[in-house]
Amino acid sequence: MGRLNRLPKRDAAMLKRQLSRLQTYL
Repeated sequence: MGRLNRLPKRDAAMLKRQLSRLQTYL
C-alpha cells in the first residue's frame, strides 16, 4: 500500500478503476 501513496492522485484513480474492473470479472 505504500506505493499507492507515492503515486499521483491521477494514477491512483486509474489503478482503483482497474482493480474494480478486475473484481467484476472475477
